[in-house]
This record gives sequence, structure tokens and C-alpha cells, in this order.
Amino acid sequence: AADTTTATITPSHYRDKYLPIYLDSVAVGGLESGWDYDSALRTVFRSGKTTPEPYQVTVPTTPVTEDELRTEPFVDSPELLDTRGVPDSVTALSRSIIEKAGATTVFDAADALLHYFTKPANGFRYSLNVPAGNTGDALTDFLTQKTGYCEQYAAALAVMLRSIGIPAR
Repeated sequence: AADTTTATITPSHYRDKYLPIYLDSVAVGGLESGWDYDSALRTVFRSGKTTPEPYQVTVPTTPVTEDELRTEPFVDSPELLDTRGVPDSVTALSRSIIEKAGATTVFDAADALLHYFTKPANGFRYSLNVPAGNTGDALTDFLTQKTGYCEQYAAALAVMLRSIGIPAR
């Protein structure tokens, strides 16, 4: 259709039971058998980890505005809210960041947490050489030392979102 575009995704060094797709995907094609779709979580998955062959994802080409995102409902899923073992200090930091930003919507809260990591004034630095921590908690060490690699940033953001009641993975 004229208002969509299709991209071919070729996984490289990826092995998982979840298929990377865009949240607003309208179609996924070219998959071998064994994949299922969970409409509640809006995810494509299978029972075991695999490296998928190249596949196609079709998405709308009309950009979504920030105002539309502010009113978008989120998927309320218990498995995307699990915070067992998360230190109280992480929840307190998350709440502090959101309060300071004046966030009043889920979108604004997520945006505030994202910018916490990306604003140079906050002192975070990307590095594959991460200093050893001393707190006994990898997340606390990352948030304290402010040095890490992509998986640490992604995991920290997801856990911080979960800690304030926003489902994330």
C-alpha cells in the first residue's frame, strides 16, 4: 500500500525466541514455520531460541507525533512489570528524574528517563571497558559509575520504566 513501507531485516549475531519487529508493524513475512503472534504483547515469538532467516516487516510511513504517543495506551502485562530484586534506590532515582522533568504522561516519563542517559550534563559515557563495581548489584554499579555498553543502557532503562509501573522489555 502507498502508506506503508516494507523492510527486509537480516539478523546478524542474533539468537532469541522473540523476533525483533517494530511495535506498529502491520505485517511480518518471510518467516519459516514455528513463529506465533501475541496480540496482547504485540510480539512475534517461538518456543525456543533461534537465529531467524531474513524476513520482511511492513510498517506505516506516516510518522507518529509526540501528541499521539502521549495518548497511546500501553500494554499492561505482568511479565513486563517484574521488578523483583530491584533496589529501592533505582525506583527512587526513576521517580526523581520524572518529577524533575515534570512528566505527566507515560510518554513523557519514558522520554525523561531516556534523556537522563543521553544528556551530556548527566555524565553517562559509552564504553566496552566497564570498571568493576563494588555494590554487589550490576544495575546500581552502572547507574553510579555512569559507564557502560548498549545492553546496560537498554536494561537500565527497561528496569527503571518497570520500577515506575510502565511495562518494558
